Amino acid sequence: MAISFEEKSLKYFRRLCQASLCHEETMEIIVPDNMPDAAAVIDADGVALLRGKEALNGRFSVDGTTEAYVIYRAEDGSGPRRLNMQIPFAAAGECPGLTDMGRLVAACRLVSAEARIINSRKLLVKTEVCVDAAAFVQEQMKYLSKAAGDCGDMQLLEKNAELCLVADVTEKAFSIGEDFALPSSKPPIGTILKTRLRLTEEEASALGGRLIIKGNACVAVVYASASGGEPACAEFKIPYSALLEFDWNDEGLSFDTAVMPTGLSLTESSGGKLSIEIGAVAQAAVWRKCGICYIADAYSTEYETELQTENVSLELLDEKNVRSETLRLAAEAPVQPRAIIDASAYIGKLRTEDGIIKAPVFAKALCVGEDDSLFAATAKGEAAKSAEQGLSCFSAELGELYATPSASGAEIRVPVSYGFRRYKSGGLTLAVSASAKSDSPRSRAEQPSITVFRASESDSLWEIGKRYATTRELLRKINGLAEDGEINAGDLVLVARQR
Repeated sequence: MAISFEEKSLKYFRRLCQASLCHEETMEIIVPDNMPDAAAVIDADGVALLRGKEALNGRFSVDGTTEAYVIYRAEDGSGPRRLNMQIPFAAAGECPGLTDMGRLVAACRLVSAEARIINSRKLLVKTEVCVDAAAFVQEQMKYLSKAAGDCGDMQLLEKNAELCLVADVTEKAFSIGEDFALPSSKPPIGTILKTRLRLTEEEASALGGRLIIKGNACVAVVYASASGGEPACAEFKIPYSALLEFDWNDEGLSFDTAVMPTGLSLTESSGGKLSIEIGAVAQAAVWRKCGICYIADAYSTEYETELQTENVSLELLDEKNVRSETLRLAAEAPVQPRAIIDASAYIGKLRTEDGIIKAPVFAKALCVGEDDSLFAATAKGEAAKSAEQGLSCFSAELGELYATPSASGAEIRVPVSYGFRRYKSGGLTLAVSASAKSDSPRSRAEQPSITVFRASESDSLWEIGKRYATTRELLRKINGLAEDGEINAGDLVLVARQR
């Protein structure tokens, strides 16, 4: 006798892999004929732009471009000059189980940029980019709820489970743009030497099935003035708001977000204004809390029972937090700087050692000497943060830097924010089908009318009822338990033969 059940399903995304991959690329660049010979490299920098990502069968790939800048000192003494180039990068990783229908959340960041002179007309530029990627695949969990009709003497074990799963992985491309006039305290722009870009995320909130990510595009423009060629830096902040749509309208949603630049354009317009255009993509993995009621086990008190079950392993989000610290670095320079024009920092690949999250940090300050010469003071360090057992660090982001001149060069304060997650494994045993074999009635001839034993650690009313083909209700009645009472280890248990 087959039992009809109400069948339900739950769609979710399973995280298959999370990886950090670093990629180095070198490129030669020729000094154009209309520019003077290069005498020395002053600085190298860049912005990593995400161009594309792809989920494949068993692997994933992420590619992009580094908009790289080299500032060099001209042999003819005419002042600093800039070379710029686009250096492509690509990273690929193995991910068993991933299909072309999978989804990726990817972020890329510049780890280092270096340049050296081969000869006065040729330079070699090397960049390193770190790609952080998480790959997801959608799955569907089917489970049985209550019986669709009368289930006779069939006993059903219903369980409740509170789950926190990835309900959606989504993204949205958007643009950021604005025209700016230089502050009155800044000299007019002569030659732009380099551009820095940092996208910050200030807030992520859900409203009516939409995720709103708010933040700022922080742009720094280092240039030589039009008047005397002295170096200067102007900083601009453009607020942005990205809107992503998903299928859930619940309270208590949680998000893993990544906002990445995909393009950067800076042009001088009439009247000395700067026009800044930024292409970007906002990505998010949406964690959703949900409760399900499912049938985990079943048996008949009258007949032998056929039961099919399925074990499902789940990764559940248990805890999410952000922790911060400030790293102080001493950047050394050949001479004491008169002023600091700009400061930048990069963070390398994260690693975990003995419960400590470590992140290499490279920082530099672009300085002006007493003779108005431009030079860079550099420093290397390592940020470290302890993590309790079970916590994993999935990201580290740099905040706004603060640099001051020092006797040996510059002191740079680098804020670092770590994103921590704690996951727990959730295993569910789901009943797929159940039926009572009406041609195989249970034999009670050799079963005593009363059985007495002492409960063990593994005993419960359900297990005892299933073992002796009786019901939990009858067990509670003859053992004097409350309506929702349960047997404890060491209790003396009475079992009456089912009539």
